[in-house]
Amino acid sequence: MFVKGIKKGKIIELLEDVDFPDNQEVLLEIREVKDFWSALQDFRERVDLDSIDDDTFENLRDKSTLSLKSCKADQKSLTSLISTKTS
Repeated sequence: MFVKGIKKGKIIELLEDVDFPDNQEVLLEIREVKDFWSALQDFRERVDLDSIDDDTFENLRDKSTLSLKSCKADQKSLTSLISTKTS
């Protein structure tokens, strides 16, 4: 289990709940997190992302296609509509 915490003197305040009773002895491995990129690199070394079978983002992207011609035609229509409304 990896849990982030903040050191305050001799106390390490955990930033998330853990399922241990109070006053339970635990063994800690302490690593200094220097910045986001160091933490990301450390995470990538520890976690095999290819082994995660997750389809959370599978249908996130809109797969419909628009042609460049239709975009330009829409832009022309909007331009003439705006110029008509402002004159």
